[in-house]
Amino acid sequence: MNYAHSARASQKISAFYAAVLRRSNDERAASLVEYVLLISLMALACFVAAKYLGTSTARPYSGAASGLEG
Repeated sequence: MNYAHSARASQKISAFYAAVLRRSNDERAASLVEYVLLISLMALACFVAAKYLGTSTARPYSGAASGLEG
């Protein structure tokens, strides 16, 4: 990743954060932000679990698949 790309990404994140802060006075917006954070944490947990469990479960699934082939 080059510097220009990371700088643009940082600017977008900062703009998003500023927009969230502007809307945080509204209770509905605050609830929405909480839900977005909760969903993103759950998605992150799923990705991490899939990464670590995926490697340990690959062998049994491969064996089951080859057993089904004949």
